[in-house]
Amino acid sequence: MLVATEGIILHYVKYGENAVIVNIYTKEFGRQAYILNISRSKKAKNKAGILQALFLVDLVAYQKDTREVQRIKEIKNLPVYQNIPFDVVKSTQAIFLAEILGKTLREQESAPEMFEFIQNSLLFFDLA
Repeated sequence: MLVATEGIILHYVKYGENAVIVNIYTKEFGRQAYILNISRSKKAKNKAGILQALFLVDLVAYQKDTREVQRIKEIKNLPVYQNIPFDVVKSTQAIFLAEILGKTLREQESAPEMFEFIQNSLLFFDLA
């Protein structure tokens, strides 16, 4: 089934030459593992740039309950951070927060209130 949802990038690992496995905390499905194909051609959009820790993304994915790793069809940034990518201290803190969230959030446990809280906190952290 094709689903659209918002998510927060927690962590990613290279998988082969043209793919990555991304852990994303989503609004509807909780923490999920997704596989994303990355093209190496010059004309293709660079998806690797949006896979930074705690970036907010909007994604369309093929969701099957029988799979542990879902497949992403389309992914794009929601709001672009103004300070986190360019401030060394904030980006370091963001990586640390992503590690903590990755260890504490449960897989496939939906909590829209928690997602909204984390999303609003990240936007506030970016502007502070």
